[in-house]
Amino acid sequence: MKAIRKFIGWDKPLLELALANFAKERNGEPPPIDLEKTLILLPSSEAGRALLSGLAGLASENSSYLIPPKILTIEPFLLFGSDPFKMAPREL
Repeated sequence: MKAIRKFIGWDKPLLELALANFAKERNGEPPPIDLEKTLILLPSSEAGRALLSGLAGLASENSSYLIPPKILTIEPFLLFGSDPFKMAPREL
């Protein structure tokens, strides 16, 4: 599957923009909110918890339920080997 990049703006907090964009794209889709095949990379575990909480709230607002995405922090993708400052190779 091809990665999709989308600019959603800078005028509000990122989490708020991401959830609003997600809700807009789901317009009219039947339950559940199925993100099982989705991988989301975030800068921290706290950001992952906030996103998951927001998605659960979105599902609740729509009388649905959530099959959560795989949420990872970016650190494992940036670090390579034992040297924390050595970057991962361009091609993995």
